[in-house]
Amino acid sequence: MVQPQRPMPAPANRLGAALLILAMAGAAMAAAPTAPAVDDLYAADPAVRAAAQRRWLSVPGPDLAALDPRQSPCQQAAPPARCQRHADYLAQVVDILARRAAREASSAAMQRPAIDLLFAMRADPAVDAFAGPSVDPGRAQALRQRADRALRAALALPASPTQAQAAAAAVATASDERHRWHVLQACAGQFPLRGCRFASYLFNAHGRLQARGVIEIEAADNPGGGVDEWHLALLPERGPDRLGVALTRGGFGGDVDRVVLRRLSPRLSALCALRLPRSSDRPAPAELLRLADHRDGRCQWAAWPQGAEAVDLDREPKAPPTRMGPSMPVPTPR
Repeated sequence: MVQPQRPMPAPANRLGAALLILAMAGAAMAAAPTAPAVDDLYAADPAVRAAAQRRWLSVPGPDLAALDPRQSPCQQAAPPARCQRHADYLAQVVDILARRAAREASSAAMQRPAIDLLFAMRADPAVDAFAGPSVDPGRAQALRQRADRALRAALALPASPTQAQAAAAAVATASDERHRWHVLQACAGQFPLRGCRFASYLFNAHGRLQARGVIEIEAADNPGGGVDEWHLALLPERGPDRLGVALTRGGFGGDVDRVVLRRLSPRLSALCALRLPRSSDRPAPAELLRLADHRDGRCQWAAWPQGAEAVDLDREPKAPPTRMGPSMPVPTPR
């Protein structure tokens, strides 16, 4: 008995399907915005520059790297003639990145190229991203301040979260019968130029926020952007202030443990700190958290681990003051 054969699709049908696939792929490629030429942002015609800026606001995130003024030929010893308009170029780049950074901050995306590039431009100690031909110091400083405002807005931490919201976003938590302490972070940049703002929130047993404080990127007690672990402990209550101990492990270029005794309320402040190099026989986190105490108005250490170094938080070397100004110093790794 002869079995019936399944009919083969006609060649015309196969050809039509292939053409349909090609058409759909072409439409998808046409829909994806392509990065305009960087040169258009240097154009003498303001209309050309404005049109290019509008297109840069919608290009894929990875394409923003082409705008990095640290890679511009205007940073070279013999810059091309177009660099006489470099100040206008920088103003447009800062505006593009600031607007893109605001969108990134309001999204849940893991990759935030505009925020990272803005931070790298402000934090790079090797290249002044805001310098170049035709850029006078006053305008350069104004552009730095514009970038700083955009970064602070992008790295904003909640002012008054609920206890549940803080717990959900915390990088570390400690609690006892009376209080719950959370630390949140907002970071920008990539290795090795990375920095984080940290915020401390102290809630009472009823879930009411009692104290909040922010550790800015440039602060001496900021552990840096490469921290691997946070560990917290609340000290027993003695007097009106609530004290806690924070241990951070890791850090770009430092790979150290850092123990900081903090006053959590009524106002966040760092009282004293100890830095320990990483070693195979380093103490466990719980042991390090028990080292610090505060009695008779001063810090006390229960023990002094081998290799430990006290940190003078009033004299801790801050980032080099060159180029950065006081508003956003280079986040020195610790």
